Amino acid sequence: MKRNLLPLAWLIAVAFTLCLPTAGRAASESQTPKVVAFAMPTKAIAPLAANYLIPEYLGYYRDSGLSARFTPVGSVSAAMAALADGRADFAALPADGLLQIASKSGAPPITAFYEMTYPFKYGVAVNPSSPLKSIAELRGKTIGVSNFGTSEYVMGQALIRAAGMDPATDVHWLAVGEGVTAGIALKQERIAAYIYWDTGFGQIEAAGIKLRFLPIKDPPDVGGIFICARTQFLKEHPEEAIGIGQAIAKASLFVQTNPRAAAYAYIKEFPSAAPKVASLQKQVDALEIPIKWRMPLYRSKDPALTQWGQISGKEWTETAAFLHLTNLGDLSRFYTNDLIGRVNQFDQAKVVQQAKTAPQ
Repeated sequence: MKRNLLPLAWLIAVAFTLCLPTAGRAASESQTPKVVAFAMPTKAIAPLAANYLIPEYLGYYRDSGLSARFTPVGSVSAAMAALADGRADFAALPADGLLQIASKSGAPPITAFYEMTYPFKYGVAVNPSSPLKSIAELRGKTIGVSNFGTSEYVMGQALIRAAGMDPATDVHWLAVGEGVTAGIALKQERIAAYIYWDTGFGQIEAAGIKLRFLPIKDPPDVGGIFICARTQFLKEHPEEAIGIGQAIAKASLFVQTNPRAAAYAYIKEFPSAAPKVASLQKQVDALEIPIKWRMPLYRSKDPALTQWGQISGKEWTETAAFLHLTNLGDLSRFYTNDLIGRVNQFDQAKVVQQAKTAPQ
């Protein structure tokens, strides 16, 4: 009998000990994350959205009791429509596209509450051998954009107008697709120039296609990308919006600390969107380039904007002025900073340490 008491006591003790952490995990995992839907104005999952895509893999959305699902809908207007009719809870929208639509047909009640990318991200690329030296020399030329539903087309028209030309009559426009496809169109001289944004140029560079950029004098303080929600949804579900903003802030810090680890996380979360190269490490090599192009824009250069995601009213005013939109009234109805204080209440040192030790 005595020989059986020790094993029995030992088994009871072990079972009791094991139950303690198991019970703790069960308590936390029993709360199923709430699924929130993101509408993306692009045609596909792309690294331009890395800082709101990788929080799902890194667990930052789950920290706030959320799980995010992403749907590329192809254009700013389609993303706004998805918000308006409730098919999406959140959307990443450029101020320029949102304001232009609002000036023409009136915008649904949408509020931006977190700025995930600050200005200025656009460029006008030509072949290195091109004789063109300025935007003004594009008169009569064909200019490429990825498609006519995204913000670079709006911005491209404004840049042409700023160079003293009529974007409707003095140049020709051609939708040539995104990334490498556009780079090939430029290389084959189907277009004289390509107007796009930073991460797209990074994808072209990663494919080995050389680019040269026409100078943009005094780039305007426009082109920011904002996380938006229906105004009523934001009033009814502020905790969800705070959770989304905080997850993106954490991921932005993670990317800036270790862009290679961010590229790894992106590929692990979206393997079908990874560059089509031979190995995981080569995929990380290729993706790290566009991610590095974008990451400087995660924080504002304005010394008055000290917090992650903080929105400047000046940017909205300058955007409307740059696009010659004069019928919008009070622009403050489009954005709020009311949630930013709570968004920034997280342990930044912990995120930095996680990034430094993350797989890459």
